[in-house]
Amino acid sequence: MPSATATRTVPPTATTKIRRSKVKLHRLPENNLYREARDMSLVSFLIYVWSKIVYVLKDEIPSEKRNGGWSPKDVKQFIEKHKSKLVKEYPSGEFTEGSITYQALDVLMKRSPNRELALLTWDSDFQTKELVFGVCRDDMNQRITVVFRGTESSMAFKSNWDANLDIGKSSEKLPEILKGKLPNGGKKVWIHSGFHEYMNKATEDPTDHVERTKKDQVLSAVKDALRENPKYRVYVTGHSLGAALATLTSYYLATDVDDFAKTGRRSMIPKPITCINFASPRIGDSNFLDAVQVLERSGMLRICRFVNEKDLVCVLPTFNYKHVGFMVKMHRNDKKKITVCYPKFHESWGRWWNRALAMSWPAALNLTYDHSSGEYGRRVEIHKKELEKKFLSKMYSDETRTGFFKKGSL
Repeated sequence: MPSATATRTVPPTATTKIRRSKVKLHRLPENNLYREARDMSLVSFLIYVWSKIVYVLKDEIPSEKRNGGWSPKDVKQFIEKHKSKLVKEYPSGEFTEGSITYQALDVLMKRSPNRELALLTWDSDFQTKELVFGVCRDDMNQRITVVFRGTESSMAFKSNWDANLDIGKSSEKLPEILKGKLPNGGKKVWIHSGFHEYMNKATEDPTDHVERTKKDQVLSAVKDALRENPKYRVYVTGHSLGAALATLTSYYLATDVDDFAKTGRRSMIPKPITCINFASPRIGDSNFLDAVQVLERSGMLRICRFVNEKDLVCVLPTFNYKHVGFMVKMHRNDKKKITVCYPKFHESWGRWWNRALAMSWPAALNLTYDHSSGEYGRRVEIHKKELEKKFLSKMYSDETRTGFFKKGSL
């Protein structure tokens, strides 16, 4: 069993220099919702696989590769070189020829034959925790993607954070850019304590013994990537608890400013931030919903969460928590069409309770099946034809759906 000591592979303020493909920059047409979901699902799987590899083989990573720059081809070659150790640690067959791991890597290799996709940096907690993040660069789609690895099952959901079903919240002052903008005059947002603590609790970086929060680490890694790729867009994704962290991170990225109160300067991070997530629980209160909608209305943030029918995790936590962004509900087969909706009105406790009761028992019996990332990927493919007709920009411009009858600015 490898050591559980956390090591950081890339200092959070370092600019990663890596070999990369040469792709001429040009204005890209918007991807349809199928391509957006498919790409985010695949990059999420890359982080999931990489976290398992690093847990076993962190001491085997060549020194010249510890600064990131891992393409899907690099990852597969690394697996082949150390297959015996991986198979011994994971005897279920996920690192054998023909496994879903190999299939996914083959798909990624076909879509980035010249290293268009590369993992730039990863979290120092990869060796000790299931909830971790990575930052990828995608030259083909000209984007930087922050991806959080989440949980796969109900047991993992429970054990990963014992507090994740609690209703405790932590308050956070509105960022400068949102002060005075909430419709109810609110000055704070309330966020689920577990998610808030994960992103905002400072921990010591073992490489330089400086305390940093995950929020600071993520923003620093994104800015480092953007310094070399200033024209790239920023995406955030994740599954399950990773989806919740992706939502919160997209909020932080959208509201990041450079000393806004004193200078009025905007952040170097381009807008809008796009968050595509899967199986997300709720993370904040009605003020958080209002804050997100101000950002959405101003064109600074776009959120689309994919939900599987009967996935109970998506209706948790319970009282006084709100979902944000567009919801796309998918079904087990194509006999039912996808459902697309937007939280135009605050949801009452009664409406939540009635829906939760209606789905709780059958959902609980199939939680692992309906909640798994593999099942989410399968349903994206099932609804491919419908999703290919959807575009996130058009969804946000539909005033009857969002209620954004007048687009504002911050």
